[in-house]
Formats: sequence, structure tokens, C-alpha cells
Amino acid sequence: MSPGLHRRVRTPARHGREVRVDQDGNLRTEDGTLIPASRDLVDAIIQHSPYRRARITPACHLIVRTDSGGVGEANWRFLGLIDDVPESNTTTVIHLRVMTTSGRR
Repeated sequence: MSPGLHRRVRTPARHGREVRVDQDGNLRTEDGTLIPASRDLVDAIIQHSPYRRARITPACHLIVRTDSGGVGEANWRFLGLIDDVPESNTTTVIHLRVMTTSGRR
């Protein structure tokens, strides 16, 4: 299926991984894992999803829901492929601390 074509599919919530675009324009899973994605894919998510959310299927397809989320079948739009999806590791937490700052506060 080429980018931009619509397809009506039933995708249960347990299949694939939910991702969102954060305020800095990075694609992240719900546990905060950074997903490497091109700027074009991130822009497409923002364009098609008012909630800045998408799903990565087990086949590494990036899809976004384009309907209102009401009753009935969901409308999903294929946006592209994600090359490398890191495994989620919810037990590992990295705490970062800013050691120096510059500019006005």
C-alpha cells in the first residue's frame, strides 16, 4: 500500500506500540523510549492526528488513526516504515541532571 492510501482495518489495542510526538518533535513510546523517525513521518503524525499519537505495528508500519474514534470500524492511514524499533524496557530509568545553564532565566 502506498503512503496516503486509506484502508479500513481492525487493529486491537494490544497489537503494536502506541507512540506520540512530544513537545520537542521527538517520537516516543508511552514509557518514554525514543523512536528514531524522519522529520517527514513526525510531521505527518502531527498533520493527521490532533492528539499527536500513532501506532507502530509488529511489522514496523507507522499508522495513524484518522477517524473521530467513535463507534464502528477505525480508519487508519499508513505513513511509512520505522526502520529500528528499540525494545521497551520499563524497568530501566535514566535520570539526567542539568549541570550548567546559560542564557536568561
